[in-house]
Formats: sequence, structure tokens, C-alpha cells
Amino acid sequence: MPDGASTLDLFGEEMVLLCFGRRASDAHGLVVAARARQVPLRIVEIDDPAVAALYARAFVLVRPDGMVA
Repeated sequence: MPDGASTLDLFGEEMVLLCFGRRASDAHGLVVAARARQVPLRIVEIDDPAVAALYARAFVLVRPDGMVA
């Protein structure tokens, strides 16, 4: 990423929703559902086309064990 970090540094204790070129508010339903079920969810907005191209989706949900949805 522009700051030299890796997206892998973002993952760990909770679910992480990566938002590429979209605002987190566009995933409002997912955020509400996670809160209702007490699922720890961290939102990360990334505005870097090169990083977005690696994931090829506007939203990517990553579990704590690294599995990607």
C-alpha cells in the first residue's frame, strides 16, 4: 500500500471488510448484520487502484483465519 504496509497487516483478531473505491456506507447491510450478531468487524477503506486490482472486487470480507469472501 502507499504507506509501505501490506494488506496482510490488516488481518488478525476480527473480520475485516476491505472497501475498494466504495464507501463503507455502501455496505451498510453487512455492517448492521455483523453488529446484530455481535461479530467483530473492522472496516478498512482503501483508495489505491493497484491494491484494488489485486482483489478484483469492490468489497472483500476477510475472516480472522485469512479466508477471503
